[in-house]
Amino acid sequence: MTDECLVRQDFDSAAFGRPFYRMRRFDADRLPVELAALAARSDVLVDAKLPADRIEPSLFLQRRGFRKVSTQVALSRRVDGAEHGEDGARISARLAMAP
Repeated sequence: MTDECLVRQDFDSAAFGRPFYRMRRFDADRLPVELAALAARSDVLVDAKLPADRIEPSLFLQRRGFRKVSTQVALSRRVDGAEHGEDGARISARLAMAP
């Protein structure tokens, strides 16, 4: 396993037609060095995905020009037919919006 923070993504690089890197590991000492090496190029894309509760790494990246562009929600459902989730939330086949 590599200790690099930023790893080139072949699929995304091909899709975007330019070198595309993803942050795989957050290291406050190493990441600025890797970002600086890529910043000299004008054709590079870099993204990072962080859990919502990783506030410090998020602020660290935003101070270096990253922007939050989306929040992804993961939904899950039990496959054993149970009607209620672990927290008692009702699982429904349709969305009901409150007025």
